[in-house]
Amino acid sequence: MPRIGHNEWADSIEARLGEDSGAPGPLRQLFARSGRRWVPLVIGAAAVAYPLLLHSEFLVRVGVNVLLLMMLALGLNIVVGWTGLLDLGYVAYYGMGAYGYAFLASNQFGIHLPTLAVIGIVVIAMGFVGYLLGLPTRRLSGDYLAILTLFFLQVFVELTLNLDRLRLPFLGRTLSITGGPNGIAGVDPMRILGLHFQRVSDYYFLLLGLIIVMISGLVRLERSRTGRAWMAIREDPLAAEHMTVPVARMKVMAYAIGAAVAGLTGTVFAAVQTGVFPQNFTVTLLIVVYAALILGGSGSIAGAVFGAVVIGAIPEILRIPGGGRVLFYGALLAGGLIWLRPRWRLVAVGVGTFAFGLGVRLMTVSWWP
Repeated sequence: MPRIGHNEWADSIEARLGEDSGAPGPLRQLFARSGRRWVPLVIGAAAVAYPLLLHSEFLVRVGVNVLLLMMLALGLNIVVGWTGLLDLGYVAYYGMGAYGYAFLASNQFGIHLPTLAVIGIVVIAMGFVGYLLGLPTRRLSGDYLAILTLFFLQVFVELTLNLDRLRLPFLGRTLSITGGPNGIAGVDPMRILGLHFQRVSDYYFLLLGLIIVMISGLVRLERSRTGRAWMAIREDPLAAEHMTVPVARMKVMAYAIGAAVAGLTGTVFAAVQTGVFPQNFTVTLLIVVYAALILGGSGSIAGAVFGAVVIGAIPEILRIPGGGRVLFYGALLAGGLIWLRPRWRLVAVGVGTFAFGLGVRLMTVSWWP
């Protein structure tokens, strides 16, 4: 019996949301709309088996690069896909995170802090930098915001290239901070909770674990008040403000969280490469990250994952002799499966006929050689 002053519709929504509570809930909800809850399990099993079945360090490194791109796309999705802000300086956070790890865990300044301490410092620092860069979003938007953020990226690149000959009067010598075009080499490998990450496959599983945790958190964030506020701002900032959404604060928060994710990704990149170099953080990488996000669908978590896999894997496949042929036949097979899916009876008849004919042919050859 309905109760006066009680919102039954809201209660029904909360009940449905609570059905998938718990640790695996967000991952199940990611694919719940398609009704295929086995999809995350299959994808997860394939991702775990990838480095175990392949004995090629090159292919495992390709997987690491794809996962790095995936983390960047997921972080950029918060700013661009959910909040609708154009951030062309996103790669600068990635580079600052990598250089931050190199400063605190290498011989550049003789500092070798524990890995978790370095990661914590870098993530907090990048969140603060993102907060500062997000402050102009209260007054700027569109092309003006794009120009400002792109300027921030170019300033970062120029500083990394030229802060190798810094002369300070009180030092009496030239100080090299970033190593200039040569970058910083000899970065310490990661050591977390007694685990030493020495091989490329170790970093692959580390990134895979980070992505699983990140996707789980992003699914919850998307369904939260904060996520819905971001999407309201994306659709119409003025209407969102009239609905009591703190537009300015939410924009700055999106920048800060996106920057923290990029900084975290940069720390892993620096450890994997055992070095950081300015040419790793240019506009080219920015275009690649945006391509991955747009290909999969801006605003979609699953789309960011899919786009990163496609954009990250295709160039490496084309490097392999005959890789173009594999890519062509793979696309042809995928297209054929999509076309034949609603015609499964026709497919069953065709496969059965082919199998019957093949059986008859083999029996004929065996009886009358």
